[in-house]
Amino acid sequence: MIKAEVDGEVQRPLFVSEFKENGLLFMMGMELGTWDYNKSSNALVLKSEIGEEFNGSYEILNLTEQELEVEKEGARIFYRRVNTKAISKGNKSSGLMGMWEFKDLPHHGLLLKNQMNLPLLKKNLVMSPG
Repeated sequence: MIKAEVDGEVQRPLFVSEFKENGLLFMMGMELGTWDYNKSSNALVLKSEIGEEFNGSYEILNLTEQELEVEKEGARIFYRRVNTKAISKGNKSSGLMGMWEFKDLPHHGLLLKNQMNLPLLKKNLVMSPG
């Protein structure tokens, strides 16, 4: 998900959502629920016990090879296809994969934000020691 428009406000949550062939729906790597396509209403139907706000029918407004735009109760949600193979290749060649230890932390519970520019992906990481 790259963008959501709700009540005139634009949000850019940048969630990785996976609509699996077996009907499972994953968000940020965690199983969220299931999805199905309703041909008669041209809509995605989502069901989740974890995130009940996701439940319901989402009318498909635009669907191309690279983009999906849906609407539910006035909220418009935009998705863009991710080339995971290219991202994985870029991440491997970056030399940044692996465990990193931070030195000279002001205190033990400090959360650090490290913004990295990788070849194909700009990624925000939040790291916590120990």
